[in-house]
Amino acid sequence: MKTIGELLVEVKDPYRVFDLGGLTIAYGERARARQKLKEARVELQNARKELGIMGGYSDCGDFYQTLFDRAEATLNKCLAEKVSKEKHFKKLCHEYDEAGGNRSTIAELILILNKGNE
Repeated sequence: MKTIGELLVEVKDPYRVFDLGGLTIAYGERARARQKLKEARVELQNARKELGIMGGYSDCGDFYQTLFDRAEATLNKCLAEKVSKEKHFKKLCHEYDEAGGNRSTIAELILILNKGNE
């Protein structure tokens, strides 16, 4: 498998190299948004469980309802962010294609980035 440096050397057009840098950043942001969404889902699940157990008590039920509401709001925010990052990444991929870049170069870049995250 190639390294990022080797991949960039193969791309002769400096503008496409610059575009690949933007794609790399967008890919990382998309990955972080996906991870934050996973964490928010776990948080909501835990808050739902705690609300079910403790929410019926008059002395502390409001606290657990508030925790659940915050977790739900966080999940909605993370979902919107993930959708936004996905659209941005897809837009950059499309723009790269339109500018004369090779789609297989994007696929190779993603493989290299995924290999680095293992």
